[in-house]
Amino acid sequence: MIQLTHRGVVGEPEISVLRGEFERNHMFRIPQLLDDSLLAFLSGRLKNAQWNASEYKRIGSEATLADPLILNALTFVINTPRFLDLMRGITGCERINNFGGRVYRMSPHAEGAGTDPAAFHWHDDASDTKRLVG
Repeated sequence: MIQLTHRGVVGEPEISVLRGEFERNHMFRIPQLLDDSLLAFLSGRLKNAQWNASEYKRIGSEATLADPLILNALTFVINTPRFLDLMRGITGCERINNFGGRVYRMSPHAEGAGTDPAAFHWHDDASDTKRLVG
């Protein structure tokens, strides 16, 4: 089992098992990746977080966090050298040098009010030739 904590990565994952899962499914899961104290800290911040709303025609609305601490904390712990080394070992992709992302909420429009499931056709990481890991 591997977990991300305030202090970095703890535990030793079974890399061969995760690599096999990645090779079969083009993905793998790490259950309970965030340790309890880090998860509690982030959850506490999320409970009182302010969100910035955006509307997307035919898709729905999205809200991104106004509090940068949550995303910065996740970015910090997921980009430690040891975690990146583990991800390289699991995926076999030596070119992984960082992970980036965002924290957001997305809600579809109400049925009949402009919802278009086909609007998500662009959301396919497999077609992005520059992306190494989805």
